[in-house]
Amino acid sequence: RKELDRSLTIIRSQLENGTSIQQLIASLANLFHQMLWVSMGQTQTRGYVGLSTMVMKKMSTYCRIYSQEDINNTLLFLRKTDMLSKSTSLGDFALIEPVVVSICTGKYV
Repeated sequence: RKELDRSLTIIRSQLENGTSIQQLIASLANLFHQMLWVSMGQTQTRGYVGLSTMVMKKMSTYCRIYSQEDINNTLLFLRKTDMLSKSTSLGDFALIEPVVVSICTGKYV
């Protein structure tokens, strides 16, 4: 679901409890990569995809929530955020917050 307030609360909690911004970016990128594959009609039938079984079972539901264009835009935004996280002194939440807002609202700037 695209619940902005709840998503921001979860991300803030993750950061406060020791999850690094790189881990968050990698996890989100992995999720959206899998969504991209599914939206293109491709599936990985064997091997570890980096997502839990529960998430993989709900993948078709997630793909209905986001268009392929949204998925592509999110992956590009995650890439930019990853580069910024390595080259700027901004705080982790300040870097990841725009990503979460974009994912939940569908507005990419």
